[in-house]
Amino acid sequence: MQFAAVVLTLSFLTQSAAAADVAPEKVDQIFAGYNKAGSPGCSLGVIHNGDFVYRKAYGLGSLELGVPLTSESVFYMGSVSKQFTAAPVVLAAEQGFLSLDDDVRKYIPELPDYGHAITLRQMLHHTSGLRDFLDLIYLAGRDAMDFNSPHEILKIIGRQRGLNNTPGAEFIYSNTNYFLLGIVVQRATKRSLADFAAQNIFQPLGMSQTLFYDEHTLVVPGRVSAYDPGAHGKFLVDWSTTYAIVGGGGLLSTVDDLFLWDRNFYANALEKRTLTKELQTRGVLNDGKQISYAMGLDMGNYRGLPIVEQQVGQLARIYLVALVAFL
Repeated sequence: MQFAAVVLTLSFLTQSAAAADVAPEKVDQIFAGYNKAGSPGCSLGVIHNGDFVYRKAYGLGSLELGVPLTSESVFYMGSVSKQFTAAPVVLAAEQGFLSLDDDVRKYIPELPDYGHAITLRQMLHHTSGLRDFLDLIYLAGRDAMDFNSPHEILKIIGRQRGLNNTPGAEFIYSNTNYFLLGIVVQRATKRSLADFAAQNIFQPLGMSQTLFYDEHTLVVPGRVSAYDPGAHGKFLVDWSTTYAIVGGGGLLSTVDDLFLWDRNFYANALEKRTLTKELQTRGVLNDGKQISYAMGLDMGNYRGLPIVEQQVGQLARIYLVALVAFL
């Protein structure tokens, strides 16, 4: 398991006296393991009633330079990126570039014909049956981090002559879905996922330090390194520092910017204002069964209270905008 350098933004969904009464020292105790000399750390923000009620950074963002983390530190967001890939797909549909019920082969005809249409909506809900390209690479005895070319990954996916399941029959989480959705956005809108998201989401919301990292030589001010555990208590620079494949991952962001993203789930200020509803609409299987996964978000309940979260565990009475920068 890699050493966790975590960016956390939590937003309370319900009125709770506890939100304002949390003792800072109790929160600090939870993150004490990250708040020590020579250690990667985490940046934390807790949102309640539309504002931060607690915001603090622990540990270092750069072991090489001894730079401490802040709420403006730019983290690699891992699979938290998926909701930010789903959003451009929905907005592109609103703008008439595509339909969520289009067959993916309309935009990526080099994919095999599996005998069934695979819709963009099924891909957004992970019910397409498309095999995860990360698994395919590992099964081939390769390291996924050796691949920085979308073209190479697309060829690996295109060589698959079968699916995990009939499209729409089953939920199986697959990074292939969101990698391909990034390509769909590019081909449908004639703009890269990074450019389309910047123009339609990040800039309108004022998320000035958020971007899709689709060029591994790009200099990103404020970016922090990721680290793996090494021998004898030391650390190694993590793969995500240079990994530039976007769609299933690839987002860079900060605690402060994620606050603005969280706020939009209440303000709903983008385009025709259907975005937040679509992102939180659960998938439905062919047999009519509703799944918990929506579009990059998981919908559920905790003690009778609705929660919206990333697929990384249950947290009570919160909306989990972003959790793991590095797992």
